[in-house]
Amino acid sequence: MREVVALLGLVLATAFLYAEDAAKITEQKLRPLQGTWIAQSFESKDSKADGSGIRIVVNADTVSVLSPNAEKPAKIVALDVTTDPMRIDLKFDRDIGEIISQGIFKIEGDVLTVCSYDGNGDHRPTKFAAEGDRVHLAIYKRHRD
Repeated sequence: MREVVALLGLVLATAFLYAEDAAKITEQKLRPLQGTWIAQSFESKDSKADGSGIRIVVNADTVSVLSPNAEKPAKIVALDVTTDPMRIDLKFDRDIGEIISQGIFKIEGDVLTVCSYDGNGDHRPTKFAAEGDRVHLAIYKRHRD
């Protein structure tokens, strides 16, 4: 019986340390996302546009999309920095209801590239290209104060 209790304790301690390590890794990977990003370009299947004054502000696990017309807060509901490309899911509350937008992202220096599907369902892009309906590619540059 003692062996079983000791083994169970070892398993629980290992699981706790693994969870703690995973949280630290996620925090380290999330840190570069923090701050203000200025949109440089947007692309969808049928159109391309410049940033049009849009910026995003990432603070902890909240993303605010700021445009000249409105502020649309979003919540990071899933982040997987162990994949290549890294994955991000954002929750938006819209007039039509809650949307979970699945996306991928990469950070190269001061450039953030996000490719996402605008809608619910399992439609995560697999590459950084605006291919397919409701798939958007956005390029942001870090704003330095």
